[in-house]
Amino acid sequence: MKKLSIVLSLLMAASYSYAGTDGGSSASFLRLGSGAKASGMGEAYSTITEGPDSLYYNPGGVVFAEGRKISFNHMSYIESTSYDTLYYSQKIKEGKALGLGLQYFSYGSINETDLSGTKIGSYSPKDLAFSLGYSLKIKSKYSLLNGGGIGFSVKYVNLKIKDSATAFASDIGFLTPVINKKFRAGFVIQNIGTKIKFDSEKEKLPLTFKTGFSYIPFSNLITSIDMVLPNDSDFYFSLGTAYRKKFSEMNLVLRAGYNGLNSDVSGFSGVNFGVGFEFSKISIDYAFMPYGDMGEGHRIGLSFAF
Repeated sequence: MKKLSIVLSLLMAASYSYAGTDGGSSASFLRLGSGAKASGMGEAYSTITEGPDSLYYNPGGVVFAEGRKISFNHMSYIESTSYDTLYYSQKIKEGKALGLGLQYFSYGSINETDLSGTKIGSYSPKDLAFSLGYSLKIKSKYSLLNGGGIGFSVKYVNLKIKDSATAFASDIGFLTPVINKKFRAGFVIQNIGTKIKFDSEKEKLPLTFKTGFSYIPFSNLITSIDMVLPNDSDFYFSLGTAYRKKFSEMNLVLRAGYNGLNSDVSGFSGVNFGVGFEFSKISIDYAFMPYGDMGEGHRIGLSFAF
């Protein structure tokens, strides 16, 4: 119980930044990613366009998800905390698409005690965000732009301990077309929005700038890198790779990556691994994410096309 209390205190301090220091931000759950596919690649996913999760990683990529798709991911996080995401994308006409998203972080049930240590009840802190996005393919006389994607999303953010606080934000993303069938670049700004107020403190959302690149050296292998600049911490980068092996009835996908966001955690951390099983309409994915001395995370995802 003592260990759980320490972990929850650290998580809440990161999410709500009560100290009000310069550069601090709230709603850190918005940085936890979305899918097991991306987590297996170290979250280096801003130029990968494999489904509705693009609404989170780069809204400009939603238009490349064919037809209608839905993606659900569950992450068992540190101690009793958990994180769930649900994303949906749909083509509305040629070269245009819509996306919907939900992020939900649960801290579990926490006992409330009086000054003598006697339990007087319990409460269940949670964070959530709803997103709505629009994406379109670019038509341009310039080859670097023509056939690329651009998109934006708006989101509603709600944080709750006992009382709740809200904020509104948006993401903007751009993707180049695939250059020479091998190379793609992208740029994303996440969480441009209002400040969130808890009690008397106002805190910024975790504004983040990303530049990403992906390269396909072989038809069944993709590599990627994201360079990330948050508003409240140092610059870091993420690396990822995925290898796809085709069998008669399915594709087997092996993933690995490095996420520099957790580089300051003591112990083995930041190196992620993942595996996926792709069928004609369904894919099942898993990612393992070590967090050093704090524990480890497991994310499983299901994606459907219909």
